[in-house]
Amino acid sequence: MKKIIMNKYVEKLPQYLQKYSENPSGPASKELNYELFHAVKNKNTFSVEKAHFLKEDDSHSVVVSLDKEGGANLSLIIDDEKVFEVDTKGRLEGTERLRIDGLLVDFMWDLFKTPKRFLFLTREFSFHTKAFGELGYQNDWEDCEHVNALEILADF
Repeated sequence: MKKIIMNKYVEKLPQYLQKYSENPSGPASKELNYELFHAVKNKNTFSVEKAHFLKEDDSHSVVVSLDKEGGANLSLIIDDEKVFEVDTKGRLEGTERLRIDGLLVDFMWDLFKTPKRFLFLTREFSFHTKAFGELGYQNDWEDCEHVNALEILADF
């Protein structure tokens, strides 16, 4: 399992994140903390240990399960708890906003290409993000100071 961590100011996000950068105060104008994992495959399940949704937060076990190769059903399991499931027959790529460990996380998947791509975006605010998440579903990019991106690549 490889892990690459980059902390840098990003002038342009990767193409698959462009829809998040349409707003001039969107994530493209924020500092990006980026973690990239190559998932360990076991049958049609891909797993990563010690993943972080925030730079200085607890580590998590992330498992993405596809019920058959090419995926007809995708399940996302965080720390042994299923947090999301979707029928991917008509949705080989998509985005869903999830609440994980008290955080608001944008989960994106792309099953068209190889490697399969799973991305988690979390906004970090000047005050504690978990407390903020409990107050409501604020999702304005201009209010955050940093964007945390956790990307998992999975080869079949």
